[in-house]
Amino acid sequence: MKIQIIYNLGFTAVLMFTTVSCEYYLGINQQPEFEDTTIEEGLNIFGLLRPDSRENFNKSFVFVQQIWPALDMESFAIIKNAFVQVEHLVNDTVQSTVNFPLMPSDSLFTDTLYRPVTHFIPQPGERYRLVCTFEGLPDAIGETVCPPCPEILENSLQVNGRGKYFHFIGYIDQDV
Repeated sequence: MKIQIIYNLGFTAVLMFTTVSCEYYLGINQQPEFEDTTIEEGLNIFGLLRPDSRENFNKSFVFVQQIWPALDMESFAIIKNAFVQVEHLVNDTVQSTVNFPLMPSDSLFTDTLYRPVTHFIPQPGERYRLVCTFEGLPDAIGETVCPPCPEILENSLQVNGRGKYFHFIGYIDQDV
């Protein structure tokens, strides 16, 4: 029994060693080859507009960083002096704007991100435009419609063993 366990452990170790070092022993490169390594400079934006924000608790945020080549060893840190603004659109007209300054981490939020400091609660079904600018890079502009809160259909809850299942009405794509 012990010999079988030692054999299995030895075989697993040899198999893992050869698969991890495929390039060295077998000439198989595990990294993809990039034919075009030129990257246009720009902004990489990740943001959430949260309709579940409350008056003194804005959950909406934006993360802004510069686009870097895939194999570049530069920092992927947030850009600290970008201008971030969210515009509320009604019939292609800017109804209101909210600035998102860079907010340091605190006891409420652990990340340093761009957040609104004024009252901002995106409304379901409303259209918003995100505008991010940084000197020397092209502007990043995007639009979205906040989806409505999902509604669980009455009498759709099912309990099966450890799982709970239900059906809900969610966001249906609409023309903007």
